[in-house]
Amino acid sequence: MKRLQIDILGISETFWPNSGQCQNEGAKIFYSGNDDKRHRKGVGIIVSKNFSNSVSDFIPYSDRTMLLRFDTKPIKLNVIQAYAPTADASEEEIEAFYAEITDLLKITKPHELNIIMGDFNAKIGRGESNEVIRKFGLGTRNDRGDRLVQFCQEIKFKVTNTWFHLPPRRLYTWASPQDNDMHIVRNQIDFILINKRFSTSVSKVSTYPGADVPSDHNLLLAKIKIKLASIRRSQRSFKLDLDKLNIDEVRSNISKEINDQLRSLQTNNATPSWQQTTSILKSVARNKLGTKKFKAKQKWITDEILNLMKERRRYRNNNRIQYNRLHNLIRSKIRKAKADWLDRECSEIERLQHLHDDFGVHKKIKLASRIHRKKAPSMLIDNQDQVITEPEDKKNTWKNYINQLFSDTRSNSTRNSTIQLSGPPITKAEILKAISSSKDNKAVGPDELPAEIIKIIDEDNINILRTG
Repeated sequence: MKRLQIDILGISETFWPNSGQCQNEGAKIFYSGNDDKRHRKGVGIIVSKNFSNSVSDFIPYSDRTMLLRFDTKPIKLNVIQAYAPTADASEEEIEAFYAEITDLLKITKPHELNIIMGDFNAKIGRGESNEVIRKFGLGTRNDRGDRLVQFCQEIKFKVTNTWFHLPPRRLYTWASPQDNDMHIVRNQIDFILINKRFSTSVSKVSTYPGADVPSDHNLLLAKIKIKLASIRRSQRSFKLDLDKLNIDEVRSNISKEINDQLRSLQTNNATPSWQQTTSILKSVARNKLGTKKFKAKQKWITDEILNLMKERRRYRNNNRIQYNRLHNLIRSKIRKAKADWLDRECSEIERLQHLHDDFGVHKKIKLASRIHRKKAPSMLIDNQDQVITEPEDKKNTWKNYINQLFSDTRSNSTRNSTIQLSGPPITKAEILKAISSSKDNKAVGPDELPAEIIKIIDEDNINILRTG
């Protein structure tokens, strides 16, 4: 996805159980499967970091269809990922599949940009047909292709694969296991459909046989012009490289400078404000520690595996035997690297357990067990079991729920009575105890000050936290 600059990638046959979402190397994966033992079928969509913040709704309909809604401008973007039954499936299964897509389209609006993509297991072939397909298809249409064309006519969608005059190697999406240099068996069975109203938004559609995907399907890529809605994010001015505090010399220098400046502040100002205090702490920490940049990467991936992946890519369409050999080698290396990493994590957990560090043990177990943490999908359903997608309807639903949850039947006199709370002022000992018991490597608050920096303040300056 990064190499080909893909923002939305649809997947058929994920083989993942149930449905949900998870994060991986900056991208978000949304998937919809089933709960049978073999976990066959399944669909998914991987969304790049740029697009993931614009996802407004995720609806996992079945193990063959799912819907993602994006908050884009000037209109919404809806993407349906589909995986049709194979050619040996019954007519009932085919009709049920198209009925699922129709149900998902009911959630969208005709004036929105709607895209349906996936493996349709149908051949529409060459030749134009009622503005649904154009003449640049591939092969000969079959019965499943007739049903797909009929479906596109009913919902007023176009098949984008057939718009551009390209060589056959840029048109076929699937190669049969019997395909070889002497006997070519290649078909066009994966499609990207778009509603007619926005067909001019598509600038290019082509397959990429050279994409390093270990599958008998080729990557089908469409370029569509769309503008994302602006996403409001909380801005963080910096993220400190706290690892440098483990160096005694660095920690000593920071401690001396922070405490000297705090003493000077209290000398010049009897009651310094919290803003003045935090300004000193942050400026010194930023100058001495600097910021830390994180690169998303699986912790167990080695440079050797990355180099093998680059080498494998060279043989994608040149040498199938060599490609398969490298692919099997990479899978073996990945299994071993992941097992070695887990062994190291387990050894560290045992060491922390021997030291009776329950907090460290819990943290390590959490990190090791959440390599593929999957988040269950959240959908709002009304009383008629219909999915709620409109923002205003969602607000009203939550408002009614909160009102019902916190409804108060007490009298006004009882409800308006207040309880007077009083107590002694916070002591210096209480502040020291609170700071010493605070945990490292925790998320910072609105002041963006980690506990590691506050712990550097010595006892002579600790009163500044009480008066600030």
